[in-house]
Amino acid sequence: TDFDGDIKWAKRYVLNPTYSFRALTMVTNSDGHLLSGYYFNINTNEKNIFLIKTNFQGDILWAKTIDSPGNDFVRSQGVFVDNNSYYITGTYDDDDIFVLHLGLDGNVVDGCTELKDLDFQIIDINNPYQGDFDLQETDYDQNYELVQSLVLNSSLDIIDIPCNDICKDTCDYNNTISICVGDQYNFRGQIIDQEGSYTQFAEGSVFNCDSIFNLEVQVLDTIVTSESISICHGDSVWIFDRYEREPGSFVRNYSLPDKCDSMHVVYLDVFDYTLDLELSSAHCGANNGQLDIRITPSDADWLFSLEGINYTQSRMFYGLAPGMYTLYYDNQICQGREPFVIEDREDVGFYIPNAFTPNGDGINDGFTLYSGACVDQIRISIYNRWGGLVHRGDWIPPNMPELGWDGYFNGELQRPEVFAYIIEYKTVLGALKFSKGDVTLIL
Repeated sequence: TDFDGDIKWAKRYVLNPTYSFRALTMVTNSDGHLLSGYYFNINTNEKNIFLIKTNFQGDILWAKTIDSPGNDFVRSQGVFVDNNSYYITGTYDDDDIFVLHLGLDGNVVDGCTELKDLDFQIIDINNPYQGDFDLQETDYDQNYELVQSLVLNSSLDIIDIPCNDICKDTCDYNNTISICVGDQYNFRGQIIDQEGSYTQFAEGSVFNCDSIFNLEVQVLDTIVTSESISICHGDSVWIFDRYEREPGSFVRNYSLPDKCDSMHVVYLDVFDYTLDLELSSAHCGANNGQLDIRITPSDADWLFSLEGINYTQSRMFYGLAPGMYTLYYDNQICQGREPFVIEDREDVGFYIPNAFTPNGDGINDGFTLYSGACVDQIRISIYNRWGGLVHRGDWIPPNMPELGWDGYFNGELQRPEVFAYIIEYKTVLGALKFSKGDVTLIL
């Protein structure tokens, strides 16, 4: 029937004539009705539970039966719907309790019980108001008075039952609902779109009793989710339907059936930086070049590497040999590489004293050339004032006066005077150079 009690359709579900139905119950969920109860064979006394699932037009979707244990008889039965499942509960005549958990498809959930298919025949009742409906008389309690007997053998009449001074107090009806922002709710003709408490009074609305309808409305805000993305300057990222490369916030609204609207916000940050490399050349082929990294912003957790494998937070690299390099840098947002060259600078710096004192006191007793790492070997030639050669040494290392000229010629210590010198030297890179000047021998 509809909510006014008018019959929409009527069907008869017929099993084998030798079976008799008992204790029929029905529950309704979102996809139809579930009829349940038990039946027994009047000849063999077989007792079984039956389940019939129909759509809203009464057509059978499936029918199942489960055997009762032994000859036990089902004394009571209940059906409940919860979380898209059916729970069949009741007792047998030996006071044992049974619970059966079914899915909406009629299969047992998390159990070993096997349900058998049951074959019903459906008979449509074309004119529900004509037939053998037998409505038994119903006795009401002291608050109600039956105004007409409902024993009908050939037709079905719809009878209104009036209220005879049964109202003892005003009836209160309370309800709480939630609506989304921008939605409306029809409260007994009143359109509501704001959060709050609403009350309506209805005179004689139920059994001629006055009623108060209370409604509590909660307005659900739009669900907002967000995320932050950082990219490097010059890069782009896919946001919603396009690539973005400029900083800003990007919004997408979503509307879902039977749910409140939601909004997702993406905050895009574009990271920019500057990089400057300060290089110090290597000297004379030695591993003494240096890289000093200047990068801003400096507090961005930068990591650096010269081979792209082992990274460090240090911004200075020492002991670099002359050659080509690549600096790799990364801060989890920006990654890059920058090639650079450590040049080989042959800066031959040296010192030649202008006097020495070969008197055997261990101080300035020899004459030689003093230099840094660029000079590999030297050879010293000494001439007197008349141009005579008084000393020519072998190739010796620099910075060793004991291997230089000791002031003697042919076994004799020369007199104090000014001598001319020519010093040849070889660099570590193989270049041959010389220097000349005067040195005074002092005793």
